[in-house]
Amino acid sequence: MNDVWVKMAEFLGRLNVESVSRESYVRSPECEKALEVWKGTGM
Repeated sequence: MNDVWVKMAEFLGRLNVESVSRESYVRSPECEKALEVWKGTGM
């Protein structure tokens, strides 16, 4: 996997779990699918 995508996934993962109560928190179907794929990679 490309290092840029790994860094992007790490960044988005941190951003996603920082504050789920904030007003701007969004979970789109695309986000859910990407999260499932990312978890499946063992990262």
